[in-house]
Amino acid sequence: MSLTVVSIAHAGIPASERDVLQAIYTGTDGANWYNNANWNGAAGTECTWYGVYCNVGQTHVTLIQLSADNLTGSLPALDGLTELTGFKAGLNQIGGSIPALDQLSKLEIFDVNRNQLSGMIPSLAGLSLLSDFEVWSNQLDGPLPALAGLTNLGGFYAHNNKLTGSIPNLASLVNLTEFHVYNNKLTGPIPPLAGLVALSEFEVDNNQLTGSIPDLTGVPLTILRVGGNGLTGGLPAAPNTLQPGASSVCVNFFPQSSYSADASWDVATGISPWYTPCNVVFADGFQGP
Repeated sequence: MSLTVVSIAHAGIPASERDVLQAIYTGTDGANWYNNANWNGAAGTECTWYGVYCNVGQTHVTLIQLSADNLTGSLPALDGLTELTGFKAGLNQIGGSIPALDQLSKLEIFDVNRNQLSGMIPSLAGLSLLSDFEVWSNQLDGPLPALAGLTNLGGFYAHNNKLTGSIPNLASLVNLTEFHVYNNKLTGPIPPLAGLVALSEFEVDNNQLTGSIPDLTGVPLTILRVGGNGLTGGLPAAPNTLQPGASSVCVNFFPQSSYSADASWDVATGISPWYTPCNVVFADGFQGP
């Protein structure tokens, strides 16, 4: 009598994807994560590793979720994760730079907020599916990346860093709802916002921006924060969608002629008259009234 042994084969993820996972573990001190269950198990087990999510057939890694898990060290190259749609590693102590992302053509979410990352934000060119990009509260410097063509982008959050240069063209971002780059060192003008039919929150306060606040007609803003810059020119009409008391327009270098009663801006800023904080500014040889 003979016995036939049947072996069930598991295709598993490609070796190149396993290599990236192991590099993440090694590079961010995986032995001391709060939760590293099943990591570095045998080939074919990768989709059971804590924070690793795969497609239905378990043949590709599609999401890595390691937020608030005590990651330290630095991130490796992620290019090998060709089917990755989401990478979440916020609220850790990751240092070093953000790896290149422009080869991750299926990436929808990238979130590494509240770490210790430094260097430049990498190119986002070609990431047409990207909807949420969060790198806030790090130590990043250099310019903001070009955002043209990212038509699915809904939220861009790069506040509380050391970024320089200008705000890029936003004209094509028809799905953009929130744009937060406050508390940086950005210069130059605020780009046109006309046509941004989904934009609800635009927060660029506490930078070094100059020029005028652009026309806000047709932009459904609920929050506009542009205070703490060097803006000049008069204020545009306040959108009637602004939440009471949620916006800021001072301190800036608005001309004296713009210091006039405007009930809409009083309501939007929660300050009456709205220009009260701007009175501390001396510009063009005058002090506000």
